Amino acid sequence: MSTSTEVRKEIRKAKKRGWTVTQNKKTNHYTLTWKNKGRVTASCSPSNAMGVKNFLADMRRVEKNFT
Repeated sequence: MSTSTEVRKEIRKAKKRGWTVTQNKKTNHYTLTWKNKGRVTASCSPSNAMGVKNFLADMRRVEKNFT
């Protein structure tokens, strides 16, 4: 599975958990907002697999700090 597929899959899961998602078509980045407080930015095509793991860790941190 490619990393862009993984990112899109995780973004779909995030929407179900309550994240608001916007996409910048120019830069191909997603901005996820947690309850209008915390923000996380994700690239649709990260350069390596750690990019996906870091994105997920950032989401967990925001959920924990702004709940």
